[in-house]
Amino acid sequence: MDDKQRWGHWVWLGLACYGVPGYAPAAQWALSGDLTQQLQYNDNMNFTATQKDTEFGYRLLPALKAGLKTLAWKTEFLGQGDIRRYDHPRWDCDAYLLGLDNHYSVRRNRFSLAGGYSLSCAYQQQLTDTGILVPNTQVENFRVAPSWQWRWTRRSEISLETGYSKTNYGKTNLATLPTNGSTPDNPLSTGFIGNKSYSLRLGANHRWNRQITVNGGTYFSRVEYAEPGTATQEIYGFQFGVNYAPHRRWLLSLGAGPRWTHFEAVNLLGAEQSAHTVTGSVGNISLNYKDREQRYSIGYSNSISPSAIGQVQDYHNVFFDYAYRVSRRVVVETTVNFLHSEAVDPGRSGSSADNFKRDYVSASAAVSWEFAKDWRLQAGYTYRWQEYRQTSATIESNTAMLSISYSWGGFQGSI
Repeated sequence: MDDKQRWGHWVWLGLACYGVPGYAPAAQWALSGDLTQQLQYNDNMNFTATQKDTEFGYRLLPALKAGLKTLAWKTEFLGQGDIRRYDHPRWDCDAYLLGLDNHYSVRRNRFSLAGGYSLSCAYQQQLTDTGILVPNTQVENFRVAPSWQWRWTRRSEISLETGYSKTNYGKTNLATLPTNGSTPDNPLSTGFIGNKSYSLRLGANHRWNRQITVNGGTYFSRVEYAEPGTATQEIYGFQFGVNYAPHRRWLLSLGAGPRWTHFEAVNLLGAEQSAHTVTGSVGNISLNYKDREQRYSIGYSNSISPSAIGQVQDYHNVFFDYAYRVSRRVVVETTVNFLHSEAVDPGRSGSSADNFKRDYVSASAAVSWEFAKDWRLQAGYTYRWQEYRQTSATIESNTAMLSISYSWGGFQGSI
Protein backbone atom coordinates (compact mmCIF):
# COMPACT_ATOMS: atom_id res chain seq x y z
CA MET A 1 0.00 0.00 0.00
CA ASP A 2 1.55 3.33 -1.05
CA ASP A 3 1.47 6.57 0.94
CA LYS A 4 -1.42 7.99 -1.08
CA GLN A 5 -3.66 4.99 -0.42
CA ARG A 6 -2.70 4.93 3.24
CA TRP A 7 -3.52 8.64 3.58
CA GLY A 8 -6.90 8.10 1.93
CA HIS A 9 -7.73 5.24 4.28
CA TRP A 10 -6.87 7.36 7.31
CA VAL A 11 -9.10 10.17 6.04
CA TRP A 12 -12.05 7.84 5.60
CA LEU A 13 -11.44 6.27 9.00
CA GLY A 14 -11.54 9.74 10.54
CA LEU A 15 -14.76 10.62 8.76
CA ALA A 16 -16.33 7.33 9.80
CA CYS A 17 -15.36 7.85 13.44
CA TYR A 18 -16.80 11.34 13.32
CA GLY A 19 -19.96 10.05 11.71
CA VAL A 20 -20.78 7.29 14.23
CA PRO A 21 -22.14 8.66 17.49
CA GLY A 22 -21.92 6.98 20.86
CA TYR A 23 -24.54 4.52 21.97
CA ALA A 24 -28.02 6.01 22.23
CA PRO A 25 -31.07 3.88 23.09
CA ALA A 26 -33.26 5.81 20.62
CA ALA A 27 -30.93 5.50 17.64
CA GLN A 28 -32.62 4.46 14.38
CA TRP A 29 -30.88 2.89 11.41
CA ALA A 30 -31.87 2.24 7.79
CA LEU A 31 -30.38 0.44 4.80
CA SER A 32 -31.66 0.73 1.22
CA GLY A 33 -30.43 0.55 -2.35
CA ASP A 34 -31.11 1.08 -6.06
CA LEU A 35 -30.09 -0.73 -9.22
CA THR A 36 -30.43 0.72 -12.73
CA GLN A 37 -29.58 -0.88 -16.06
CA GLN A 38 -29.49 1.21 -19.22
CA LEU A 39 -29.10 0.60 -22.95
CA GLN A 40 -27.71 3.56 -24.86
CA TYR A 41 -27.15 4.67 -28.45
CA ASN A 42 -25.02 7.74 -29.27
CA ASP A 43 -24.46 8.86 -32.87
CA ASN A 44 -21.47 11.09 -31.97
CA MET A 45 -19.86 9.70 -28.84
CA ASN A 46 -16.60 11.64 -29.21
CA PHE A 47 -18.59 14.87 -29.83
CA THR A 48 -16.72 16.19 -32.87
CA ALA A 49 -17.78 17.72 -36.18
CA THR A 50 -15.75 15.17 -38.14
CA GLN A 51 -14.82 11.51 -37.62
CA LYS A 52 -17.97 10.87 -35.60
CA ASP A 53 -17.90 7.75 -33.44
CA THR A 54 -21.26 5.95 -33.25
CA GLU A 55 -21.55 3.75 -30.16
CA PHE A 56 -24.00 1.32 -28.57
CA GLY A 57 -23.49 1.01 -24.84
CA TYR A 58 -24.65 -0.59 -21.61
CA ARG A 59 -24.58 0.98 -18.13
CA LEU A 60 -25.00 -0.64 -14.73
CA LEU A 61 -25.59 1.76 -11.83
CA PRO A 62 -25.83 0.16 -8.36
CA ALA A 63 -26.27 2.31 -5.23
CA LEU A 64 -26.36 1.54 -1.51
CA LYS A 65 -27.51 3.94 1.22
CA ALA A 66 -27.08 3.54 4.97
CA GLY A 67 -28.17 5.90 7.73
CA LEU A 68 -28.13 6.24 11.50
CA LYS A 69 -29.87 8.97 13.49
CA THR A 70 -30.78 10.04 17.00
CA LEU A 71 -32.58 13.11 18.26
CA ALA A 72 -29.38 15.15 17.90
CA TRP A 73 -27.27 13.29 15.34
CA LYS A 74 -27.75 12.09 11.78
CA THR A 75 -25.25 10.17 9.64
CA GLU A 76 -25.74 9.05 6.04
CA PHE A 77 -23.44 6.97 3.85
CA LEU A 78 -23.77 6.59 0.08
CA GLY A 79 -21.94 4.22 -2.22
CA GLN A 80 -22.54 4.36 -5.98
CA GLY A 81 -21.10 2.57 -8.97
CA ASP A 82 -21.19 3.35 -12.70
CA ILE A 83 -20.04 0.55 -15.00
CA ARG A 84 -20.06 1.34 -18.73
CA ARG A 85 -19.39 -0.88 -21.71
CA TYR A 86 -19.45 0.26 -25.36
CA ASP A 87 -18.79 -1.18 -28.81
CA HIS A 88 -15.28 0.24 -28.71
CA PRO A 89 -13.48 -0.54 -25.42
CA ARG A 90 -11.77 2.87 -25.31
CA TRP A 91 -15.06 4.30 -23.95
CA ASP A 92 -15.43 1.62 -21.27
CA CYS A 93 -15.42 2.91 -17.71
CA ASP A 94 -15.60 1.62 -14.13
CA ALA A 95 -16.47 4.45 -11.77
CA TYR A 96 -17.57 4.72 -8.16
CA LEU A 97 -18.47 7.27 -5.51
CA LEU A 98 -18.22 7.09 -1.72
CA GLY A 99 -19.94 9.82 0.28
CA LEU A 100 -20.53 10.57 3.95
CA ASP A 101 -22.81 13.26 5.38
CA ASN A 102 -23.06 14.07 9.10
CA HIS A 103 -25.21 16.52 11.09
CA TYR A 104 -25.15 17.23 14.80
CA SER A 105 -27.56 19.67 16.48
CA VAL A 106 -27.34 21.06 19.98
CA ARG A 107 -29.48 23.94 21.19
CA ARG A 108 -29.16 26.71 18.57
CA ASN A 109 -26.15 25.16 16.81
CA ARG A 110 -25.96 22.74 13.92
CA PHE A 111 -22.61 21.25 12.89
CA SER A 112 -22.18 19.40 9.60
CA LEU A 113 -19.39 17.49 7.92
CA ALA A 114 -19.77 16.23 4.36
CA GLY A 115 -17.09 14.38 2.45
CA GLY A 116 -16.66 12.26 -0.62
CA TYR A 117 -14.24 10.39 -2.84
CA SER A 118 -14.93 9.51 -6.45
CA LEU A 119 -13.14 7.99 -9.40
CA SER A 120 -14.87 8.38 -12.75
CA CYS A 121 -14.51 8.93 -16.48
CA ALA A 122 -16.80 11.96 -16.07
CA TYR A 123 -17.91 12.31 -19.69
CA GLN A 124 -20.74 14.63 -18.65
CA GLN A 125 -18.25 16.71 -16.63
CA GLN A 126 -15.96 16.98 -19.67
CA LEU A 127 -18.88 18.20 -21.79
CA THR A 128 -19.81 20.91 -19.29
CA ASP A 129 -16.24 21.89 -18.47
CA THR A 130 -14.32 21.91 -21.77
CA GLY A 131 -16.63 20.47 -24.41
CA ILE A 132 -13.98 17.85 -25.22
CA LEU A 133 -14.60 14.14 -24.61
CA VAL A 134 -11.38 12.25 -24.02
CA PRO A 135 -11.72 8.47 -23.49
CA ASN A 136 -9.53 6.59 -21.01
CA THR A 137 -9.14 9.69 -18.84
CA GLN A 138 -10.14 9.03 -15.26
CA VAL A 139 -10.93 11.86 -12.87
CA GLU A 140 -10.12 11.40 -9.18
CA ASN A 141 -11.79 13.79 -6.73
CA PHE A 142 -11.63 14.11 -2.96
CA ARG A 143 -13.67 16.70 -1.08
CA VAL A 144 -14.46 17.61 2.51
CA ALA A 145 -16.81 20.39 3.63
CA PRO A 146 -17.32 21.25 7.33
CA SER A 147 -19.98 23.86 8.18
CA TRP A 148 -21.70 25.48 11.15
CA GLN A 149 -25.10 27.13 11.51
CA TRP A 150 -26.23 29.21 14.47
CA ARG A 151 -29.84 30.26 15.00
CA TRP A 152 -29.35 33.82 16.23
CA THR A 153 -33.05 34.54 16.75
CA ARG A 154 -36.27 32.73 15.85
CA ARG A 155 -36.09 34.26 12.36
CA SER A 156 -32.36 34.74 11.79
CA GLU A 157 -29.44 32.38 11.14
CA ILE A 158 -25.70 32.81 10.70
CA SER A 159 -23.64 30.20 8.84
CA LEU A 160 -19.97 29.45 8.24
CA GLU A 161 -19.10 27.07 5.40
CA THR A 162 -15.64 25.81 4.48
CA GLY A 163 -14.49 23.38 1.86
CA TYR A 164 -11.49 21.63 0.35
CA SER A 165 -11.42 19.80 -2.96
CA LYS A 166 -8.66 18.07 -4.88
CA THR A 167 -9.07 16.90 -8.47
CA ASN A 168 -6.55 14.81 -10.38
CA TYR A 169 -6.78 13.72 -14.01
CA GLY A 170 -5.20 10.48 -15.09
CA LYS A 171 -2.56 10.64 -17.78
CA THR A 172 -4.27 11.16 -21.12
CA ASN A 173 -3.38 8.66 -23.80
CA LEU A 174 -2.74 11.01 -26.73
CA ALA A 175 -3.47 8.15 -29.13
CA THR A 176 -7.12 8.36 -28.05
CA LEU A 177 -7.42 12.03 -29.00
CA PRO A 178 -8.78 13.04 -32.42
CA THR A 179 -6.08 13.02 -35.09
CA ASN A 180 -6.84 16.54 -36.31
CA GLY A 181 -4.54 18.13 -33.72
CA SER A 182 -5.47 21.47 -32.14
CA THR A 183 -8.50 22.40 -34.22
CA PRO A 184 -12.02 23.64 -33.45
CA ASP A 185 -12.95 19.98 -32.89
CA ASN A 186 -10.11 19.63 -30.40
CA PRO A 187 -8.67 22.91 -29.06
CA LEU A 188 -6.87 20.93 -26.37
CA SER A 189 -4.29 18.52 -27.75
CA THR A 190 -2.65 17.69 -24.40
CA GLY A 191 -3.86 16.26 -21.11
CA PHE A 192 -6.14 17.95 -18.58
CA ILE A 193 -4.79 19.81 -15.56
CA GLY A 194 -5.73 18.95 -11.97
CA ASN A 195 -6.29 21.45 -9.18
CA LYS A 196 -6.76 22.03 -5.47
CA SER A 197 -9.37 24.48 -4.21
CA TYR A 198 -10.08 25.98 -0.80
CA SER A 199 -13.27 27.89 0.01
CA LEU A 200 -14.75 29.89 2.86
CA ARG A 201 -18.18 31.55 3.10
CA LEU A 202 -19.77 33.55 5.90
CA GLY A 203 -23.49 34.10 5.40
CA ALA A 204 -26.73 35.03 7.12
CA ASN A 205 -30.45 34.89 6.38
CA HIS A 206 -33.47 36.52 7.98
CA ARG A 207 -37.11 35.55 7.60
CA TRP A 208 -38.81 38.88 7.11
CA ASN A 209 -42.32 37.43 7.14
CA ARG A 210 -44.10 34.32 5.89
CA GLN A 211 -43.46 35.19 2.26
CA ILE A 212 -40.04 36.89 2.24
CA THR A 213 -36.60 35.69 3.36
CA VAL A 214 -33.52 37.84 2.77
CA ASN A 215 -29.97 36.48 2.72
CA GLY A 216 -26.42 37.60 2.11
CA GLY A 217 -22.84 36.57 2.55
CA THR A 218 -19.21 37.03 1.67
CA TYR A 219 -17.01 34.33 0.17
CA PHE A 220 -13.40 33.54 -0.66
CA SER A 221 -11.78 30.71 -2.60
CA ARG A 222 -8.29 29.86 -3.79
CA VAL A 223 -7.45 27.60 -6.72
CA GLU A 224 -4.02 26.04 -7.20
CA TYR A 225 -3.35 24.13 -10.40
CA ALA A 226 -1.11 21.08 -10.53
CA GLU A 227 0.85 22.05 -13.64
CA PRO A 228 3.97 24.23 -13.07
CA GLY A 229 3.78 27.65 -14.68
CA THR A 230 -0.01 27.92 -14.28
CA ALA A 231 -1.48 30.93 -12.49
CA THR A 232 -2.86 30.62 -8.97
CA GLN A 233 -6.28 32.27 -8.71
CA GLU A 234 -8.09 33.77 -5.73
CA ILE A 235 -11.78 34.65 -5.95
CA TYR A 236 -13.60 36.81 -3.45
CA GLY A 237 -16.78 38.85 -3.28
CA PHE A 238 -20.17 39.10 -1.65
CA GLN A 239 -23.76 38.44 -2.67
CA PHE A 240 -27.23 39.49 -1.51
CA GLY A 241 -30.51 37.78 -2.30
CA VAL A 242 -34.16 37.32 -1.50
CA ASN A 243 -36.62 34.42 -1.61
CA TYR A 244 -40.27 35.30 -2.18
CA ALA A 245 -42.99 32.67 -1.70
CA PRO A 246 -46.39 34.27 -2.41
CA HIS A 247 -48.02 30.82 -2.19
CA ARG A 248 -46.88 27.43 -0.95
CA ARG A 249 -46.64 26.28 -4.58
CA TRP A 250 -44.51 29.18 -5.80
CA LEU A 251 -40.98 30.33 -5.01
CA LEU A 252 -39.06 33.20 -6.61
CA SER A 253 -35.33 33.49 -5.82
CA LEU A 254 -33.02 36.40 -6.66
CA GLY A 255 -29.35 36.99 -5.89
CA ALA A 256 -26.47 39.10 -7.15
CA GLY A 257 -23.17 40.64 -6.11
CA PRO A 258 -19.71 41.81 -7.22
CA ARG A 259 -16.75 39.47 -7.65
CA TRP A 260 -12.99 39.92 -7.91
CA THR A 261 -10.54 37.36 -9.31
CA HIS A 262 -6.88 37.82 -8.46
CA PHE A 263 -4.24 36.09 -10.61
CA GLU A 264 -0.66 35.35 -9.66
CA ALA A 265 1.37 34.00 -12.58
CA VAL A 266 4.44 31.95 -11.70
CA ASN A 267 7.30 30.59 -13.77
CA LEU A 268 8.63 27.06 -13.69
CA LEU A 269 11.04 27.90 -10.87
CA GLY A 270 8.19 29.02 -8.67
CA ALA A 271 9.07 32.73 -8.67
CA GLU A 272 6.22 35.21 -9.08
CA GLN A 273 6.13 36.95 -12.45
CA SER A 274 3.02 39.14 -12.35
CA ALA A 275 -0.19 39.73 -10.44
CA HIS A 276 -3.41 41.46 -11.42
CA THR A 277 -7.14 41.49 -10.56
CA VAL A 278 -10.19 41.15 -12.79
CA THR A 279 -13.56 42.56 -11.70
CA GLY A 280 -16.84 40.78 -12.45
CA SER A 281 -20.16 39.75 -10.94
CA VAL A 282 -22.29 36.74 -10.04
CA GLY A 283 -26.05 36.45 -10.03
CA ASN A 284 -29.03 34.14 -10.25
CA ILE A 285 -32.79 34.25 -10.69
CA SER A 286 -35.21 31.33 -10.66
CA LEU A 287 -38.95 30.69 -10.52
CA ASN A 288 -40.19 27.37 -9.12
CA TYR A 289 -43.67 25.85 -9.06
CA LYS A 290 -44.86 22.52 -7.68
CA ASP A 291 -48.22 20.82 -7.11
CA ARG A 292 -49.46 17.24 -7.12
CA GLU A 293 -49.38 16.85 -10.90
CA GLN A 294 -46.55 19.03 -12.15
CA ARG A 295 -43.43 20.95 -11.24
CA TYR A 296 -41.16 23.27 -13.17
CA SER A 297 -38.17 25.54 -12.71
CA ILE A 298 -36.95 28.28 -15.01
CA GLY A 299 -34.11 30.68 -14.45
CA TYR A 300 -30.61 32.00 -15.02
CA SER A 301 -27.40 31.59 -13.05
CA ASN A 302 -23.88 33.00 -13.34
CA SER A 303 -21.00 31.29 -11.57
CA ILE A 304 -17.27 30.67 -11.83
CA SER A 305 -15.26 27.54 -11.08
CA PRO A 306 -11.88 25.97 -11.93
CA SER A 307 -11.66 23.94 -15.11
CA ALA A 308 -9.48 21.22 -16.60
CA ILE A 309 -7.65 23.74 -18.85
CA GLY A 310 -5.87 25.41 -15.92
CA GLN A 311 -8.09 28.50 -15.93
CA VAL A 312 -11.09 29.70 -13.95
CA GLN A 313 -14.13 29.63 -16.24
CA ASP A 314 -17.11 32.01 -16.17
CA TYR A 315 -20.38 30.11 -16.72
CA HIS A 316 -23.72 31.66 -17.75
CA ASN A 317 -26.55 29.14 -17.62
CA VAL A 318 -30.19 29.51 -18.70
CA PHE A 319 -32.29 26.49 -17.69
CA PHE A 320 -35.80 25.09 -17.87
CA ASP A 321 -36.99 21.92 -16.11
CA TYR A 322 -40.54 20.55 -16.34
CA ALA A 323 -42.23 17.37 -15.11
CA TYR A 324 -45.87 16.31 -15.44
CA ARG A 325 -47.54 13.29 -13.85
CA VAL A 326 -49.86 11.96 -16.54
CA SER A 327 -51.25 9.31 -14.21
CA ARG A 328 -50.38 7.66 -10.92
CA ARG A 329 -47.67 5.59 -12.65
CA VAL A 330 -46.58 7.69 -15.66
CA VAL A 331 -44.40 10.84 -15.53
CA VAL A 332 -43.15 12.97 -18.44
CA GLU A 333 -40.03 15.12 -17.96
CA THR A 334 -38.12 17.61 -20.09
CA THR A 335 -34.99 19.66 -19.40
CA VAL A 336 -33.29 22.36 -21.47
CA ASN A 337 -29.97 24.04 -20.61
CA PHE A 338 -28.08 26.76 -22.46
CA LEU A 339 -24.51 27.32 -21.24
CA HIS A 340 -22.06 30.02 -22.29
CA SER A 341 -18.54 29.72 -20.87
CA GLU A 342 -15.26 31.57 -21.28
CA ALA A 343 -12.04 32.10 -19.38
CA VAL A 344 -12.28 34.83 -16.75
CA ASP A 345 -9.01 36.31 -17.99
CA PRO A 346 -8.28 34.91 -21.48
CA GLY A 347 -6.03 37.78 -22.55
CA ARG A 348 -3.38 36.98 -19.95
CA SER A 349 -3.82 33.22 -19.99
CA GLY A 350 -2.78 32.51 -23.55
CA SER A 351 -4.63 31.66 -26.75
CA SER A 352 -5.38 28.10 -25.63
CA ALA A 353 -7.72 29.40 -22.92
CA ASP A 354 -9.44 31.75 -25.37
CA ASN A 355 -10.21 28.76 -27.60
CA PHE A 356 -12.75 27.61 -25.02
CA LYS A 357 -15.15 30.54 -25.38
CA ARG A 358 -18.17 28.54 -26.39
CA ASP A 359 -21.94 27.98 -26.33
CA TYR A 360 -23.38 24.62 -25.30
CA VAL A 361 -27.00 23.43 -25.45
CA SER A 362 -28.43 20.27 -23.92
CA ALA A 363 -32.11 19.30 -24.31
CA SER A 364 -33.60 16.06 -23.04
CA ALA A 365 -37.00 14.40 -22.69
CA ALA A 366 -38.02 11.23 -20.87
CA VAL A 367 -41.10 9.14 -20.07
CA SER A 368 -41.12 7.06 -16.88
CA TRP A 369 -43.52 4.21 -16.14
CA GLU A 370 -43.75 2.70 -12.64
CA PHE A 371 -45.09 -0.63 -13.91
CA ALA A 372 -44.80 -2.39 -10.53
CA LYS A 373 -43.96 -1.66 -6.94
CA ASP A 374 -40.30 -0.48 -6.74
CA TRP A 375 -39.85 -0.96 -10.52
CA ARG A 376 -39.58 1.77 -13.15
CA LEU A 377 -39.07 1.74 -16.91
CA GLN A 378 -37.81 4.92 -18.59
CA ALA A 379 -37.25 5.91 -22.22
CA GLY A 380 -35.25 9.07 -22.89
CA TYR A 381 -33.63 11.18 -25.58
CA THR A 382 -30.91 13.87 -25.34
CA TYR A 383 -29.79 16.36 -27.99
CA ARG A 384 -26.51 18.28 -27.61
CA TRP A 385 -25.16 21.19 -29.62
CA GLN A 386 -21.94 23.15 -29.25
CA GLU A 387 -20.16 26.05 -30.94
CA TYR A 388 -16.74 27.56 -30.28
CA ARG A 389 -17.00 31.33 -30.68
CA GLN A 390 -13.51 31.75 -32.11
CA THR A 391 -14.08 29.48 -35.11
CA SER A 392 -17.89 29.13 -35.33
CA ALA A 393 -17.44 25.35 -35.57
CA THR A 394 -20.65 23.55 -34.55
CA ILE A 395 -21.02 20.05 -33.13
CA GLU A 396 -24.18 17.98 -32.64
CA SER A 397 -25.01 14.64 -31.07
CA ASN A 398 -28.12 12.54 -30.38
CA THR A 399 -28.48 9.99 -27.61
CA ALA A 400 -31.33 7.53 -27.04
CA MET A 401 -31.66 5.62 -23.76
CA LEU A 402 -33.82 2.84 -22.33
CA SER A 403 -33.53 2.14 -18.59
CA ILE A 404 -35.04 -0.18 -16.03
CA SER A 405 -34.64 0.58 -12.31
CA TYR A 406 -35.35 -1.25 -9.09
CA SER A 407 -35.55 0.52 -5.72
CA TRP A 408 -34.87 -1.73 -2.76
CA GLY A 409 -36.68 -0.57 0.37
CA GLY A 410 -34.13 -2.38 2.50
CA PHE A 411 -34.27 -2.70 6.25
CA GLN A 412 -34.73 -0.36 9.18
CA GLY A 413 -34.80 -0.67 12.93
CA SER A 414 -33.62 0.83 16.21
CA ILE A 415 -30.89 0.15 18.74
